[in-house]
Amino acid sequence: GTNEENGAVGFLASHLNNNAVPATSISSRIFLGMQVQCTQCHNHPFNDWKQSQFWSMNAFFRGTRRLGGGGGAFRLTDEPSTGVVYFDPRSGIKQATVRRFVDGTDVKIDEQTRPRQQLAKLITDPSKPYMGRTAVNRMWGHFCGYGFTRRVDDMGPHNPPSHPELLVYLAEQFKLSGHDSKRLIRWITACDAYNLTSRFGEGNAEDDPGSGTTPLFSRMYPKQFRAEQLYDSLIIATSAHKVGRTFEAAQNQRRTWLRQFVQTFGTDENDETTTFNGTIPQALVMMNGGLTRSALSTEPGSLLQRVIDSPDGEIRSRPSGEKRPRRKTSRRRKPLTPAQ
Repeated sequence: GTNEENGAVGFLASHLNNNAVPATSISSRIFLGMQVQCTQCHNHPFNDWKQSQFWSMNAFFRGTRRLGGGGGAFRLTDEPSTGVVYFDPRSGIKQATVRRFVDGTDVKIDEQTRPRQQLAKLITDPSKPYMGRTAVNRMWGHFCGYGFTRRVDDMGPHNPPSHPELLVYLAEQFKLSGHDSKRLIRWITACDAYNLTSRFGEGNAEDDPGSGTTPLFSRMYPKQFRAEQLYDSLIIATSAHKVGRTFEAAQNQRRTWLRQFVQTFGTDENDETTTFNGTIPQALVMMNGGLTRSALSTEPGSLLQRVIDSPDGEIRSRPSGEKRPRRKTSRRRKPLTPAQ
């Protein structure tokens, strides 16, 4: 499809530069949990990954091209490729390799076979452990604050998981479920580790991954806001986007500020972070950005104006005397077991 129908088209198209080297690196990180970018230039210093393996994976993307664009919709196509890729090792003698999966699995090479389809089948092959373990590790990190490895997309013999038996078990069950993400989410959110309190005492005071120790999951770790969460929290607290604007103008202003927040507070690939690394652009946005200026204004409808106009300096979300609506309650579902 086109980038307007399928976000994956735009994602891959943005990483096809430099002979698709970025596409090779990020696809390996996301789907295989392997940081292979350093093997682009040399063999990996901490394990047995070779430079030739990187370029063998790169060969799957060499025939991918972008069609269309220029302000409109575009799509991807795969041009015929022999699968041969040349690279320069440190010896200075140019070498050649053919497209081959990262574990050494060979593929059929002809001008009719689409290389990216070959790669997709290899990544999702149930007999291979990479995708299952990577998806479980990433999902566990999303809900519990930290994955079984740090980072979640850097798995391998150089970076063993903190709970290998649990990781392998969940990965196997995930594969048996047909890579059912919703079922994986149910398992994680129903487990004891996810439902623990974030408080700690003498018994688990040492379980502090923020200080660099291995996470033991004896408690729930507080997580940093993502860019969208930080932005929405500020909007809810201040209603800054509504100051002096119609509903339509307020929604447009909200989208404009949200883009600014995502660019300033997000990561290069819009993935999740587990540590706070304040930057000068982030500080400037919080001190002088449009949202902050609007939140601190005294125009009609602003938060400060409502505080000034209030007889007792308090903000009420509903008229005095109006009863708070009762919350609907529902029975808690019984946690699902992997067999379910």
